[in-house]
Amino acid sequence: MGSPSWQPGLPDRLFHEPPPRAAVRGGSTDPLQRLKDQGYVRVGFAQEAPFGFAEADETLTGEAPEVARAVFEALGIPELQGVLTEFGSLIPGLQARRFDVIAAGMFINPERCAEIAFSDPDYQAKTAFLVPAGNPLGILIFEGVISTGARLGVLAGAVEGGYAESLGVPTAQIVTFTDQPSSFDGLAANRVDAVSLTSISLRNILSTREGAPFEMTEPFVPVIDGVEQTGAGG
Repeated sequence: MGSPSWQPGLPDRLFHEPPPRAAVRGGSTDPLQRLKDQGYVRVGFAQEAPFGFAEADETLTGEAPEVARAVFEALGIPELQGVLTEFGSLIPGLQARRFDVIAAGMFINPERCAEIAFSDPDYQAKTAFLVPAGNPLGILIFEGVISTGARLGVLAGAVEGGYAESLGVPTAQIVTFTDQPSSFDGLAANRVDAVSLTSISLRNILSTREGAPFEMTEPFVPVIDGVEQTGAGG
């Protein structure tokens, strides 16, 4: 990729600002004032704990929504309304104004910054693999996926699929899942040999599935073209 996954000085905004347009029915053309006037913020999330997810009672929570909640409450906007969306559809959904912000713990990288504006990063995480107990194929880095011929599960639209492709993992070995739960189910059903996500996500998966015959590998930072892909999101 030729550059780190996030860079200092990214736009300090929490929402994708649409182009200026004429006020409708007396409404404001200023995005922040528009949100204040409507009294709530529509939040796109992808049901990926612990970053952004809905509880059984449909309460929106997680690291990113709670940060957003605190910020918008301070700005005088009291309510978040969650809009459940597949991870790979979050950016198109924001651009189509299906919601006002994304709160999903999305990694910041140059490709995404070309499409939307991010807040400053508020967390950092390394990459890891979820594998069967004992790690029978000995997968520790993406290059190990190539040498073993392992089937690798990744989340649609997430950075791990891009890491794998950039490091030479054949597309025939990459299996894409729409969300975090389905990737775990794929590993449990032996449709894949490993799943790659952030170490934060994988620790959460294991903590909620006590007794599952899986383990997380040692977290690491992928290196592509000599550049460490430091993962940070907002």
